[in-house]
Amino acid sequence: IPSVLYAHLPQLIATASLAFPSDPTIRLIALPHGAGKRMSIVLQISRVGIVGLLGGAPHAAPLIELIREHVPPVEVPWLDNLRQGNYLPVGINSTKTVAFNKPEMSSNDRKDSRLETLKQQSELAGT
Repeated sequence: IPSVLYAHLPQLIATASLAFPSDPTIRLIALPHGAGKRMSIVLQISRVGIVGLLGGAPHAAPLIELIREHVPPVEVPWLDNLRQGNYLPVGINSTKTVAFNKPEMSSNDRKDSRLETLKQQSELAGT
């Protein structure tokens, strides 16, 4: 599974746990390579990428207890300030600077510039 599909899960799980402070903290477990394929066979579905367990799921209590005992809660350090309820004001640092406009280059000048760059690169590569 491409990481773009699951890279956000730690933050999502951590914030979901914050939303329900009276419930046990949600855990996240990375399954080994190939586990999704084996699980898809057992579950008789074409593909398994992510599995979630609900606390009240039938016959899940021993597995959930084992997970809560051995797997630490998801921690996202920058969310700690949310748990404390501290307001952090926006801090913007700025620096005044001056930018000069480059004169427009003609198409011949751009072509000459590209040729010069290619020439310099080939000289560097040859040395």
